[in-house]
Amino acid sequence: METMGFYQAVVDALPSHVAVLDRRGTIVAVNRAWRVFAVENGLPPQLQWRGVSYLGACRRSHEDGASTICAGIEAVLDGSRLRFEQEYPCHAPDGPQRWFRLNVLPLCVDHEDYALVLHTNVTHRHIEVEQLGDERNRLEDEIRQLQKMEAVGRLAGGVAHDFNNLLMGISGTASVALRRCAPDEPVRFALDQIRNAAAAGTAITKQLLAFSRKRLGHATPQGLDAAILRNEGMLRHMLGEAIDLDVTVRCPECAVVCAEGELEQILMNLVVNARDAMPDGGRISVRTSRVSLAPDQARPGELPPGPYCVLVVQDEGRGMDATTRARIFEPFFTTKDQASGSGTGLGLSTVFGIVRRARGHIEVDSEPGRGSLFRLYLPYAPQPAQPPCPGDRGPYARGDGETVLVVEDDHLVRETVREYLRGAGYDVLEAGDGLTAQQIGRSLDHLDLVLTDMVLPGTTGAELAKQLTAMRPEARVVFMSAHPREVLLDARRLEPGDDLLHKPFGEHELLTRVREALPPRGPARRPGSRDAPAPSPAPRAPEGPAPAGRVVLLVEDDRMSREAVTDLLQDSGYVVHAAQGALEARRLVESGACRPEIIISDVMLPDGRGPEVVAGLDALGVEAHVVYLSGRSADEPEVLEALRRPRTRFLQKPVGLDVLLAELERA
Repeated sequence: METMGFYQAVVDALPSHVAVLDRRGTIVAVNRAWRVFAVENGLPPQLQWRGVSYLGACRRSHEDGASTICAGIEAVLDGSRLRFEQEYPCHAPDGPQRWFRLNVLPLCVDHEDYALVLHTNVTHRHIEVEQLGDERNRLEDEIRQLQKMEAVGRLAGGVAHDFNNLLMGISGTASVALRRCAPDEPVRFALDQIRNAAAAGTAITKQLLAFSRKRLGHATPQGLDAAILRNEGMLRHMLGEAIDLDVTVRCPECAVVCAEGELEQILMNLVVNARDAMPDGGRISVRTSRVSLAPDQARPGELPPGPYCVLVVQDEGRGMDATTRARIFEPFFTTKDQASGSGTGLGLSTVFGIVRRARGHIEVDSEPGRGSLFRLYLPYAPQPAQPPCPGDRGPYARGDGETVLVVEDDHLVRETVREYLRGAGYDVLEAGDGLTAQQIGRSLDHLDLVLTDMVLPGTTGAELAKQLTAMRPEARVVFMSAHPREVLLDARRLEPGDDLLHKPFGEHELLTRVREALPPRGPARRPGSRDAPAPSPAPRAPEGPAPAGRVVLLVEDDRMSREAVTDLLQDSGYVVHAAQGALEARRLVESGACRPEIIISDVMLPDGRGPEVVAGLDALGVEAHVVYLSGRSADEPEVLEALRRPRTRFLQKPVGLDVLLAELERA
């Protein structure tokens, strides 16, 4: 069997392209795979067989790495290298680029030296590496997109939190004022409007939290038609004038079991998707109906028989082909221009996830040029009973002299809660921070309830509650927060059994929760429950008139705030010069029109910083008491630096009018 024919057959069976070169680099033998390789890659016919200089062909080649290959083969042939390896691309004349691995080994036959050349196709490995690189880039893009969306969500949640605190104060102050007004007072209408506007603002914060993809609570029945009508105005505003929105709701009794805000997410994402499909304008139709699927109409595994609320969102846009329809619910899949930031690829996947959690089903009907129709089947749930309107509620749950410690750093919220509780018969103590609250706790021999915000200067509500209940074990605790319960639980700032009041809340809700948190009423409480005097109340404006004629320079870029503070100070007897920026303030002083005794300034202004304005006026010889009003925190570097100036104070917005007047009186 050991014949030349046998060995030739063995070599021809090898998948690698094999050639044998003599010491001059001339081909003396090849296998079948070599000949096929030569034909496929357009090599001259003479290179497909023996007697041709392989080194010469390499030297004449324009392929990448040809010179390196020549040098490597020569090194093996002259004995200076025992092995040479190189990967190189090969461009077929009528095909895609391929990659080969070249191995050159020394070969000795009958005392003659040769070089064994093996070519192996490794194109598949290069393709896999490229695909892995593409996949890595895609995953990195998705991670960046997720991080961006998470940042947007945190920002929206933070804005909603701060806005809820503000609304709590506005609504509460208006409610307290209404209680003190006679039924025929003309100002009642204005106070009602303020309270209604605050209620509308509360609805906006809920939408903001929903659109930031925070789940606001456990799944409960949510009215489908009510959600659409509640958000119709916002959707119309978002669509602009080029797109008509046609809303038809026909099942007011329909409810869907989902988390609060998830119906808003569905609407937002579907309507935005429809809008983006119609860059030249058109019509979007949103409609609801109720259907009951019989067993023969159901789809096993997808759509069980039973009653459903049906939501349809239809547009007249570009439509989709079958390939796009098959992928639209994949996370990060988008037909929009991601480079411009117009598409996240998360909208429809979010809708799909909400529908699945609700045990529903979603269908898509679309063709290129014929628009798209999304039909959502959501299991029907009875519409929950509507809570009574505030005016229809029963009597408030009154207190019986129980001692309540209110700990809240926002003075407007704190004062509102204090007024609610005192008006209901509770004995109320106040603290704006954890340290003051602990001092009050140590001064008491009995404390019935701690009502504390979750976030306080220098501590947390949970930590403060532990400290106070260690001092006064009989005290019950109710937390307040503008953050949803689920967010606080996830952050481990709240325990599952803790009592939480979600801001903004009204008087009825507060008093009811406080009464529920306290133990059942027993015998009459003994008088004198506190041995030490309560801390001084928050500073208030002086009872008498403010000193007449004191000159105030007010530097504030927000027109509404500027006008409100100006009116307040003028009504209190101050002479006010108002400027909307640093340049205008300096001109007022340099022109002699204003020689201020008090400067009230925001920290950040459109044309400079408040401390820079004050420093410039100091250089002009103005010796004034300075009060900074800002939405920034008192521990920020810019504020701390500004407070190094003597006779300088800081008040954080929003500021109560009595607090501001009291501060000016001390100036």
